[in-house]
Amino acid sequence: MSTRVDILVKSSVLRFSIHEGAFIYMMTDDRYTQLDGLEQYFNIDVKKTSLLETNLGFLPVCNTVLIRSDKNILVDPGNFHVGVYGPLKIELNKRGLSPKDIDIVVNTHLHHDHNQSNFLFRGKKLIIHRKELEMAKEVYWPEYVDAFFGILDIEDSIYEGMEIARDVRIIETPGHTPGSLSVIANTPDGLVAILGDTAMLRIDYTERRLSHWYSEEQKKLINIALDKISSMKPAVIIPGHDEPLLLKK
Repeated sequence: MSTRVDILVKSSVLRFSIHEGAFIYMMTDDRYTQLDGLEQYFNIDVKKTSLLETNLGFLPVCNTVLIRSDKNILVDPGNFHVGVYGPLKIELNKRGLSPKDIDIVVNTHLHHDHNQSNFLFRGKKLIIHRKELEMAKEVYWPEYVDAFFGILDIEDSIYEGMEIARDVRIIETPGHTPGSLSVIANTPDGLVAILGDTAMLRIDYTERRLSHWYSEEQKKLINIALDKISSMKPAVIIPGHDEPLLLKK
């Protein structure tokens, strides 16, 4: 059986602000505008504030990717509501699968929009970098870490280039977070690179137009990671929060 890659849940980002105590929701049809562009529109000075102090928030949904090889792998199950309200299970069912049929879950990094639906896969093997688990314990509270990471069987021997299934391996791509991972799948149509938020948007990969929130050190690491991905000559790039990028037919 050839290795297959499908996006089960497609990414979207809803931005919001608060005016006189009421939420105001904002949506554009351009992924860049929806992220850094709105902050520029609202004249937010990223040098004088932090992302969490801008009064301009996120309701993000990441790309959730299914890889079918000799094992069924789910990359980034996504936000809590993706699992609770059914979209993820519905998309699995369309392919003749259910959560119990998933063998391995990969969290490309610790951010909540990529891992809160881990709960659907209790007891399954979890691939997440040890640096991300360490950071999760600093960022979140103990019950959160137990609920979204501890209920899975965490693989504790991850290494660069580790093959997690036939024609599927993980590589280290730090920058967005210290332990960010990407997943490389060798398919009949060429290599598919699932980058998580190492490339949040297509232009992160094509133009290296990285977020203004990144430090210079983060940008340096992300560029190194993207160079490494590029050297593999992938046919398809799947960013964390954008449509796939087809690099060759």
